[in-house]
Amino acid sequence: MSSDIRQVVEAAYDARRRNILADIMPLRGDEPGYRLAGGTSLGILSAGVRGLAVMRETLADLIETWDWSGMVPRIIASEGETVVVHCSGTMRFVPTDTSFATELLDMVTVRDGKVVEVVEFADTHKVSELIR
Repeated sequence: MSSDIRQVVEAAYDARRRNILADIMPLRGDEPGYRLAGGTSLGILSAGVRGLAVMRETLADLIETWDWSGMVPRIIASEGETVVVHCSGTMRFVPTDTSFATELLDMVTVRDGKVVEVVEFADTHKVSELIR
């Protein structure tokens, strides 16, 4: 993995752990995409979003809802512009102040020094339980 790609990914995950939208958005490409791999019970997140405006709105909602400060990237591996990130730790669902141990696996595409796509694999059963 090139050190440039690793630096972009590490900066993106550091910004997400700090839950600061203003630090996350500059690391995104012009037409960034995000999708949570899972069933339709997860709504727009599993359908996916694309574009700066909708990405900003989606990330703002995610930051208000999910506290990532207890999540730590454990493995970062890449093949070309695709990076796989394994995170584990404690996630907090802010609306009910519910914390739980979990793991995430993300496929991140980095192009021209920016994150252009994230597909997140999470415990979708736990997510759907909490958002009901």
